[in-house]
Amino acid sequence: MTSSLKNITVCKKQATLSKLIPVKGITKSHLPESYQDNKDIFNFLMALADLTVKITTSFTSPNRPETYPDTDVVYPFQDMWGSGKERVATGWVDQIKRYSEKENLDCRCPKCRSSETPSKVWGDVTIVTNTHNVFDRFEAEKSTCWLFYNDEAGPVTALKGRSMSYADMESGRSALVCSTCDMELLEKLSHALLLCEELKRKIEPAVSGIPIRPEESIIISHPHGCPKHFWFGKWKPKTENGKAWYATPICSGNDGAPLVILGEILKPSYWPYSGPSCK
Repeated sequence: MTSSLKNITVCKKQATLSKLIPVKGITKSHLPESYQDNKDIFNFLMALADLTVKITTSFTSPNRPETYPDTDVVYPFQDMWGSGKERVATGWVDQIKRYSEKENLDCRCPKCRSSETPSKVWGDVTIVTNTHNVFDRFEAEKSTCWLFYNDEAGPVTALKGRSMSYADMESGRSALVCSTCDMELLEKLSHALLLCEELKRKIEPAVSGIPIRPEESIIISHPHGCPKHFWFGKWKPKTENGKAWYATPICSGNDGAPLVILGEILKPSYWPYSGPSCK
């Protein structure tokens, strides 16, 4: 895969940006001090990193509004209506649904849809991101989700978007669905999901009494569409609409990334409300 690694180099030289660590090089010592004592927190973050994906979208729907509901704030990319220019974002695998021969349903992945003998054993992968990244089914169908893009040399798995699961303007959260008959991949993702949920349940009682520290938050993302990185920065407490804002300037491509905060564990990210982004 190609990416803008030089953009990350530029970003790392900007003192206003948060600490940025490649996922391949992360250790417990990189985490904020209050994260380091609990090994389950580190393991949770690594499991979540396995589920974090790069999203490329090569179409901007004319159904996008000009502004956010009930505001004068311009909605992202509304000036690109109908454009085929590629956009880059981040998301994470949220759900796996498998189908067996018993259900007698044809796989809906691109390969099987053009085959005379589509697989009867397959599954749907639901990937969560922000609504302004993937707005509707037209954009979902023109999206590709890149899994395990952890470095330039490593193997990467691509899943083509098939449909939308939902898009909620109020929460700013959307989810697209990708189909695959790669059962080994589905097993790997299912294991990561189960591990994430198991570790989350173990962590929550341990951190429930810890004061939430604005300076200690973590993002796992694909800045500028580059290989996966951990970001360490500041966030702002909930506002009237219940959203957590990320206060540290960030790169393009981070939109939709999972935001982890001790005491809250996992929040979707809402980059239009989070402060300035570097170019």
